[in-house]
Amino acid sequence: MLKIFKMWIVIFFILFNLSSYAQNDSVQFYYLGHSSFLIFFGNEISVLTDYGNPNAYIDYGWNSPIYDIGDFHPTIITYSHMHDDHYDTTRIPSQTKYILNKTDTIRIKNLLIYPILTSEDNVSIKNNISYLFKYNGITILHLGDCQANIINIDSIDNLDYIKDNIPVDCDVVLIPIEGKSKFIPQVEKFIEIIHPKIIIPMHYWSDEYKLDFLNYIERKDIADETRYRIVKITNSRYIYTKSENNDSISVINVYPSKFNKD
Repeated sequence: MLKIFKMWIVIFFILFNLSSYAQNDSVQFYYLGHSSFLIFFGNEISVLTDYGNPNAYIDYGWNSPIYDIGDFHPTIITYSHMHDDHYDTTRIPSQTKYILNKTDTIRIKNLLIYPILTSEDNVSIKNNISYLFKYNGITILHLGDCQANIINIDSIDNLDYIKDNIPVDCDVVLIPIEGKSKFIPQVEKFIEIIHPKIIIPMHYWSDEYKLDFLNYIERKDIADETRYRIVKITNSRYIYTKSENNDSISVINVYPSKFNKD
C-alpha cells in the first residue's frame, strides 16, 4: 500500500512539473488596440507596449483606440517612440518597475528584451525602436511603427538593412499594417522576407482597413500558394505555445478591448 502511495506521489509531481513547464513555455497576448499589447511571460513577468493616448488622432478621422488596463501594474513598459499614439505620460502605471525606450536592454529571469533600430518616416533616420523578446526558446518581435522600412521594401539599401538587422523565423511578429499611408502589398512582401510563424496585425485606423488587409492576404495565399492561415479570435486574447503546428504563416485576427485581469 505504501509503495502505491509513493508511486502516486511521484506521478503527481511529474504531472505538476509538466503543467508548470507548459505554462512557462507559452506567452499570452492581450490586444489593447493600435500598437499596444499586454504580454504575459509565464506567471511572473508582464510587458505593456506602446500604451499611448486612448485615441490620439480621432480629429483626423483616424480611429484606433487604445483601451485601458485598469489598475493593473505591468512589470515593464516599452515605447517604440514618443508620438501620442504610442506614448502618454498620464497612462504610466505608478508601480511599473522598468520603462524601456531608445536603446534600453533588459534581462529578467528567462526574459531578454533588446532593441532594434528601425524607421518611421525615413529609412535614413532610425527614429523607431522595434523590440525583440526572447523567452524560453520563444522569440517575439514588436515592430512598433517601422512603416518606412515596410513602405520602402523594394529599396536595395533598406532591404539589406532589414536582412541584416531584423531576425527571420520569429515565433510571433506584431506588425503595423497602416500608417500615414496605406501599404498592404508592402506589408505582405515584408512578411515574406522575415517569414515568422505567427503575425498579429496592428497599427491600423479602421476595422474596414484591417479587413482589406486580411482579404489581400487570403487572395495572395490562393494565387501564390504562400500558405497563409487566417485565424479569427473573437476577443482580445491570444495564447502562443511553442508546440503549435507552424507549417503555414498564421495571421491572428484579434479584436482590441479593455483588459480584464479576472
